Amino acid sequence: HDYTNLLNWQDESSSIYMNCLAWNPMRANEFCLGCSNSCIRFCSIIEQTNETNIRLQVINGQIPLSINEHIKNSCEITSCVYLISNSQLVLCSTNSGFVTCWNTRTNSCLLHWKADSNEICYMTTIKYKLLTGSSNGCLRLWNIENLEVNLGQTNNNDSNYGLTIQDEFQLDDGIISGSFDNTFDMGIVGTLCGSLWYICWTTERTKTRLVASHTDRITGVIPIEDTHIVTSSLDGTIRIFQLEDRNEILRFDANGLVS
Repeated sequence: HDYTNLLNWQDESSSIYMNCLAWNPMRANEFCLGCSNSCIRFCSIIEQTNETNIRLQVINGQIPLSINEHIKNSCEITSCVYLISNSQLVLCSTNSGFVTCWNTRTNSCLLHWKADSNEICYMTTIKYKLLTGSSNGCLRLWNIENLEVNLGQTNNNDSNYGLTIQDEFQLDDGIISGSFDNTFDMGIVGTLCGSLWYICWTTERTKTRLVASHTDRITGVIPIEDTHIVTSSLDGTIRIFQLEDRNEILRFDANGLVS
């Protein structure tokens, strides 16, 4: 593998910082950045005829003023995700509980709605479903089938544009990470207090606290087939859990391998 650093970019004239990044699943050279100060950045990696000549095109967008009017502090974009059904559209959540929908070709906000009363820290989506996880532990499953047909409507902070909450669970702390199957029927969620939850949205409708072995925030969850999951945390460890009995079978830390 070639891990050569191809491109460095720094905006020395700006005081904003970046909270999140999402790659376009259909275009490997496009990504967006969710930033502070109500700013979203649409980025494209442009290759010239000479492969060594690469530049980054960056276009800034601003959260609508109607959202900023409803918060006391500055608006932060806290998570971003591209729609699978339309790779020109990206959803961005904020620290005030709004979800905004952007057209990456016109760099404009098409609509927004109040999805939670708290900061939304986690989002993921499939074709007609959206999952949002908030800083107070509220996990919501949305039906967004009507999202694209409502793009031309006038924005209204009190409107959900026909987008409905299918189900929701309250967990023990802020939701920071997760991994779900390709139908969103079941998945694993990590929280700020270090707990892991098994979520099932089907007829069983269950939430099960699996483990709480990490001592700090869980930053990532990766499934290995249907038998194991790998988790990372700010406590400096990477742990492997067996789903059958929910036990930790391996742990890596800064000092090496611990069984």
